[in-house]
Amino acid sequence: TTAVSTVADTAYAYRTRGVNAQGLHWADAASAFITGQITVTAPDPSASERGLDTGTFTVSRPLSTTQFPVRVSFSVGGSAVEDTDYQSLPRSVLIPAGDVSASVVVTPVDDSDDENNEDVILTLGGGPYRIGTTNIAVVSLEGGEARVFTDWREKLKISMKGYTGGEPLTNFPVLVAFSEAGVAGFAYDNFSSRPHYDLRFSDANEFESLPYEVDTWNTGGVSFVWVRVPRISSTNDFIWAFWGRGGLGAPDFTLDGSTWSNRFVDVWHMSQNPTNTTPQILDSAPVPHHCTAENMTGDNLVTGRLGRAISFDGVNDRLTGGNLGQDPAYYTIEIWAKRGGIISSYQVFLGLASANSVHMWAYEDGTVGWGDSDSPWEGRNAGWTNKTGYHYIAMGVNTEVGSDLYFDGAYRASYGITAQEAWNYLTLGMDGGPSFVGAIDEARLSTVKRSANWIRNCWSNAVSTNYCAYGRVLPAGGYGTILFVQ
Repeated sequence: TTAVSTVADTAYAYRTRGVNAQGLHWADAASAFITGQITVTAPDPSASERGLDTGTFTVSRPLSTTQFPVRVSFSVGGSAVEDTDYQSLPRSVLIPAGDVSASVVVTPVDDSDDENNEDVILTLGGGPYRIGTTNIAVVSLEGGEARVFTDWREKLKISMKGYTGGEPLTNFPVLVAFSEAGVAGFAYDNFSSRPHYDLRFSDANEFESLPYEVDTWNTGGVSFVWVRVPRISSTNDFIWAFWGRGGLGAPDFTLDGSTWSNRFVDVWHMSQNPTNTTPQILDSAPVPHHCTAENMTGDNLVTGRLGRAISFDGVNDRLTGGNLGQDPAYYTIEIWAKRGGIISSYQVFLGLASANSVHMWAYEDGTVGWGDSDSPWEGRNAGWTNKTGYHYIAMGVNTEVGSDLYFDGAYRASYGITAQEAWNYLTLGMDGGPSFVGAIDEARLSTVKRSANWIRNCWSNAVSTNYCAYGRVLPAGGYGTILFVQ
């Protein structure tokens, strides 16, 4: 045996030989070892059964020792149970030639149990290398939570296939449409807490309950429900709908405005009969400002684009909303409206009045006008000449810069008007000028200037039957039938 001195943090190749009476024999292949230290860290130290979020160990060696591949052995321990809480791990990892590190990924197993947090511990083992002082690393494993609607009978996957890209949408109100003709396997008779109190929605992992509001429930046709979806960033994103559990009342969030918590000040669906007890037209926002119908009959409640709508006769029909208590620096107005016949050259369809009124109006030639009493009023051609269908008009306002007009989801023009006024009075359909002839389906006010992507998706969600893609109704796992045969 000959002793050979080595240099730290170096890779060496060697080949063994054997000598006996039969002669000299060399090994067929060379082997390698390194004098550098192998270490392990956890750059992604957290994994979770919620969303199957993985964790990562990284096994590393010095850069000066990368000439040859090296296989590093390790053992696995910790409070998490392999094959139960996370997928089985190998007991070694190969660092390829030329690389300084290799990863070991901890993939949780979604067992649907409600569990405490646990950990996975990786400890380096011996091999053709030196073991460094950093030879143990830990990945924490967040325990899963029981799925929220395991006691419901049926569920339906709803995918956001019509999402049009751009920046992610956060807490976005998605319009979901239910009908027996449009959703495979769907039946109104399968709701167990009538009329719809057992309806629920969850995120893709079925862990988080999502707030929703029923706009229109029509067991003989299409029902419209608004759902606040936490995040939409691709056409692969989806949520679940559940129903089929008896003995339930309406969830609190269907009545407290939770669906509209993302900077919405007012949301009027125009679904109520204008002859109801005052105030007739209800606001669904967290702090509501209900509207009073003036000079209207039951005939003013008509079919809208997103459910029901309120029509205006161009004479004296209007809705008033009182003091909205806002003076925002940024805001967005959204209205779904349909024009009727023209009584005069222009028609006022919204007023946010203060000491100086802020108005929106429609011209005969398709122009949308916008302005306040402090500035010259301006008109921009939106192409709103169609008098047979509903259109989506949105105005995004920065009171220091100006205003942007969107029509049917597309940017059309900008105004130099800043329209910075306190919202101490609201009118829809008429305000100090020629009255609106037509109908308004949905009207919303927000204290944020919504992005172009937000506005485009609002329009697309409402007009495209393909924005939400509906799967087939599936068993949710909460109920079954056992037959006893004697």
